[in-house]
Amino acid sequence: MDISSNVNNKIILSFCIFTYNQPNAVRRVLKSISSQNTNKIEILIRDDSTDNETERIVRSFSDFKNLRYFRGMKEGVDKAIIFLLEKARGEYFWGFGDDDLDPNAISKVLDVIHKNPDVMLIITNCRQAGNIESEFHIGPSRFFNNPEEAL
Repeated sequence: MDISSNVNNKIILSFCIFTYNQPNAVRRVLKSISSQNTNKIEILIRDDSTDNETERIVRSFSDFKNLRYFRGMKEGVDKAIIFLLEKARGEYFWGFGDDDLDPNAISKVLDVIHKNPDVMLIITNCRQAGNIESEFHIGPSRFFNNPEEAL
């Protein structure tokens, strides 16, 4: 696929957040995306929470471009990811959860996609943050030369 002709008028990346009773984590993710939000991405949130707190937080980010919120019932991470895959409009899907995001991570992923439009899988690094929560990092690019190199 050649995305160079699509970059300016099509959603390239569906950034998908699945969450369960983690409204403060969703707030952090959305804050970290706020400076990275672009018309090249859409943000989808699947909220299986037992209360309306996450929905209230998402509504406070109503100025985001291409933000869609879905309320579900607790069916597990797998079903939440499948649901978001079915709703995604982007050429690429990033299933994220409700962890922290490095500054410029989205632009780095979009750059990898732009330079390597045939890429089928991008895995980001993760490390422990100051407490029990995780942070994802985009490290140096490494590509497998052939499919046998990956498990």
